[in-house]
Amino acid sequence: MTVKVVSAFPVKMGGQVDTDKIVESLGFPSNRWINQKNFPLNNEKEWTDEIEIIEAPGRLMSENYALDLLADAGLERPTYAHGIRFTEQFGKMSSEEKPSLLFWHEPWKDPQGRDRILCLDRENDRRRWLTLIQVITSLGFNERCALVGVRKY
Repeated sequence: MTVKVVSAFPVKMGGQVDTDKIVESLGFPSNRWINQKNFPLNNEKEWTDEIEIIEAPGRLMSENYALDLLADAGLERPTYAHGIRFTEQFGKMSSEEKPSLLFWHEPWKDPQGRDRILCLDRENDRRRWLTLIQVITSLGFNERCALVGVRKY
């Protein structure tokens, strides 16, 4: 299968800022569950990872299929920290073509026990949102969604 890379970004990882401070500084809404308690960022040495955005097909997508797409592109699965740090550094960029970015990290279980992953909706200045979407493959994803992977060097 051919996977198209839409764009790539150098994302600074690690450092002293925690999830609560990042979410507070975004300037746009986020899901209330995205906090330091549920998605802890540790005070780590800083490094840079390349985050690549690839097209996701407008079809049903299981976790395995998403991971296969990333592998076909030579990318690793992102962590939730990649999603939070990308949003911190590039979340204000808009994209009319691929506005919904899916960070298919190890799913987080919400208080009701449902699996969720981070999604950044960055369609325009009036509609920008960092949220957690429920992993329900029967809903599928449309052509405006893209997957996010990590290229390690």
